[in-house]
Amino acid sequence: MYEGCLNQIITETLQETNQKVKLIHQVSKMVKRMKFLSKKEYIWHSGLYLLCYYGADSTVVKDFLSALNFDDNYLFLQFADVFEFVLNHANRAGYKLWSSPSQQDQILTSIRYRMYAKTESLLQHRNAPRFCDKEYEIMKNYSRFVFPLNGLKNPVRHGLIRRERHFLILQFLHFFYEDRSKGQKVLQMLWRSIPDPFISLDELASVFSVAQNSRLEEDIRSFIEDVTGAEVPEERGFQPRKLKHFCRTAIRNVMNNNGQLSAGISQLILPPSVKSFLRLEN
Repeated sequence: MYEGCLNQIITETLQETNQKVKLIHQVSKMVKRMKFLSKKEYIWHSGLYLLCYYGADSTVVKDFLSALNFDDNYLFLQFADVFEFVLNHANRAGYKLWSSPSQQDQILTSIRYRMYAKTESLLQHRNAPRFCDKEYEIMKNYSRFVFPLNGLKNPVRHGLIRRERHFLILQFLHFFYEDRSKGQKVLQMLWRSIPDPFISLDELASVFSVAQNSRLEEDIRSFIEDVTGAEVPEERGFQPRKLKHFCRTAIRNVMNNNGQLSAGISQLILPPSVKSFLRLEN
């Protein structure tokens, strides 16, 4: 009974006070001692929104996140502006939002559920996605229902390409068939964030058979070229990325490890065009 009363008092005070950020910060400190406070839905659901709306600083955001121990699923349910706000301040405060196992990745998860606004935010504030066993298996199973019958092959089984390359090509084909217009910008940003060589026509053919359909082959090649900004080479050999791209991925990797994405980019003494390049905007 006392727990319910205290939760109710905090809820009513939070709704009425003009010092919402200050009260939320105090609640964060209380939650560490009295875990039942975090069970109140209003405190849980409204806290991040109010911190965003009133422009709380990174320390307050970090304390609130830490005290209530938000998980992946809940954070993904936030509005895009709140989600961006949380990512930015968590990075500034050096707080790791997720400590997920190696087979998971929030960027790839957001893509799978078509939460593209959140994918863009994640790519701004986090490093390029890792290869994920879980996402790879999901993509392979899902591909059986998306791609044309008898069109999909498994070159990994025959030692033709690595799983990482197979996953990248399946991702291209997934967007091509499922969400070409809405997802193209996200796929472009994703491609700008990874150092992998360009995809060759021979690699593409090892995964997907166009069954002598030259128009379909041309459409797929054109889509890949629009995303990557490079022609799909005919030969099997890998076509490496440009040196400036490797510089971008190296700089972003260092800044990610230091918790400086993306706020730290604006502090670099570089021309605006280079900063835009580092933010994956071009």
